Amino acid sequence: MITAETNKEYDFSAPRKQSASGIIIMFANSFQHIVRALALPLILIIVKSKDSGNLALILIVFLSLLTIVLALYAYFSYQKFTFFWTRRNRNSL
Repeated sequence: MITAETNKEYDFSAPRKQSASGIIIMFANSFQHIVRALALPLILIIVKSKDSGNLALILIVFLSLLTIVLALYAYFSYQKFTFFWTRRNRNSL
């Protein structure tokens, strides 16, 4: 029999946070979207450039900054994301 004390752990009326692995998943999802959007322009910049030494440094700095910004975005998205369990349809649980 389920008592009130054991059911406190599963209080579905309060909003819940996503698991901590959500940060990694949100980062990977954002990263793959950005890579898909920037792949062609980056390839064109690399092919068309004459000075490859300076370009490599610029690309490394740009990609490092992009990774940091995406990590921060994923963390703040994780902090903002909450969800509720609803009991509209009791057969769904």
